[in-house]
Amino acid sequence: MGHPAPLGEYGDLIVFVHMITIAVVATILVGLATPSPFAAVGSAREIMMHLVVEPTLIIALVTAAVKARSVMLGDMADHVLMFGWTPSIVISVLALLASLQAQMGKLPFDIAEADQEIMGGPFVEISGPPLALFHWAQFAKQMVYTSLLVAIFFPWGAEQPFPLNLLIHLLKVFVVFAISGLIDVLSPRIRIEQAMFYFVIVIAMAIAGLGLAVAGY
Repeated sequence: MGHPAPLGEYGDLIVFVHMITIAVVATILVGLATPSPFAAVGSAREIMMHLVVEPTLIIALVTAAVKARSVMLGDMADHVLMFGWTPSIVISVLALLASLQAQMGKLPFDIAEADQEIMGGPFVEISGPPLALFHWAQFAKQMVYTSLLVAIFFPWGAEQPFPLNLLIHLLKVFVVFAISGLIDVLSPRIRIEQAMFYFVIVIAMAIAGLGLAVAGY
């Protein structure tokens, strides 16, 4: 957002996937490092959610990479800005929006923490500054995911001069956060088996988008 990324030539899709995986693994290890059964259950749920949620994001980004013929995130955004939404990109966007709440750890998919059931899951045994640090990391992940979503798949306005492009980007991020917060307030938590069935459909949608991208659509 704003100025071009100074390390844009060295950070790509592969690096991003590794970074988000490290963040999830850190959360899992926190729960496994404590003797609480609530933390163990929370870590197990975190693993399960990671295995069904992250593929949607990865497949959607691979779809954008296929269309842009590049694994650089900036090239993906430039391609969408130049050529608009193709059928494969539309399907990928729908899949990403369908997994938005789970990526942000909000209702109806906050299964790993579930305060009413397992008392915060992996974080049940930590407090004070360490807990604040993990919550800060979670907020940072939400910001990164939302920024990535709007920067690559809703890039319009990025061609404007600085700081106008930054303001447009932050406005789009604010809209996504507002919609996510509204869903979080209005939605009850769904059961684990319901979440699994839901994400099978979402992953199938993302795979369909990738197939269209490979076919040239």
